[in-house]
Amino acid sequence: MSEKTRKAQYTTEIKLAAVQQFLNGDKTTRELATELKVDQDTINNWIKKYKEHGKSGLKRTNANPTKKRNKDNKEVKELKAQIKAKDLEIEILKKFQAFLKENE
Repeated sequence: MSEKTRKAQYTTEIKLAAVQQFLNGDKTTRELATELKVDQDTINNWIKKYKEHGKSGLKRTNANPTKKRNKDNKEVKELKAQIKAKDLEIEILKKFQAFLKENE
């Protein structure tokens, strides 16, 4: 993602300060949006989330659950491959043990 298309990420404290400035009547959503260089809808969303959930509503959530799921899927595949390799190793050792017993 290029620098121009990357979304700015604001801390919970910055979001909270913006919401409080609006709720205190110090600034409008338009003023806050201009100051923080975000869309006015973003400010409105922060206000809505704050009113619904308090400060915790402003905390960042996992923005890309698909990426995490893909990472988890890759890890599961790797672990399954390791299990398969260990099972094969156990099977070989069992056969070798049986071979040794036959040739005693």
